[in-house]
Amino acid sequence: MVSTDVGPHAGAAAALGLIDLVGCMASIAAIKASLAYRGFARTLARIRARTPNAMDGADAPDEVVARLDRIVSIAAAWYPGRALCLERSLVLYDRLRRAGARAEFRLGVQAVPFASHAWVERHGAPLNDVLEHAEQFTPVTLGTP
Repeated sequence: MVSTDVGPHAGAAAALGLIDLVGCMASIAAIKASLAYRGFARTLARIRARTPNAMDGADAPDEVVARLDRIVSIAAAWYPGRALCLERSLVLYDRLRRAGARAEFRLGVQAVPFASHAWVERHGAPLNDVLEHAEQFTPVTLGTP
């Protein structure tokens, strides 16, 4: 049997759905444009305003959260150009909030050498990063989730 997979995520793409992946890629492009034209604070405020009651009510199931994390990760890998941690995390944060998941967007800095990093947490644990990496950054207070 001959495989038609064209990369390490090709089988995953079929399982997740091409529409979901293309939608996430479009979301990455929209977030990149918003960051360029509106800036970070207004982009984050817009995501939060779109889902003002996201932290109220029941939490989304773990399976939904894992699926969204995987879709955003694969879409970012296939995105033409480069989707940085900030864009990936904002897209994941937006998708999780719209799904009713309790998630927190984190932006952290490291003093020496200076670096910044973005990730999403759920129940105090990073979703789209490993704990050891996220712990290298001091989270910045961003206001109301």
